[in-house]
Amino acid sequence: MSTRISFSQSLWDANQALFQSTLELPFNQELAAGTLSQERFRHYMIQDAHYLVAYGRALAVTAA
Repeated sequence: MSTRISFSQSLWDANQALFQSTLELPFNQELAAGTLSQERFRHYMIQDAHYLVAYGRALAVTAA
């Protein structure tokens, strides 16, 4: 029986502390608990929309 760890599992293992600290961010804790204010959520959504538009443009430029 092989005990070989997959590449993706080794990445998860190497980044577990970062993953855990991300889960513990106040924004994520409040979002998960349903206590995040509408104002903060709206701000996040607007920023995310700007990011996605810019990312889409970068992909289009890269593809061209």
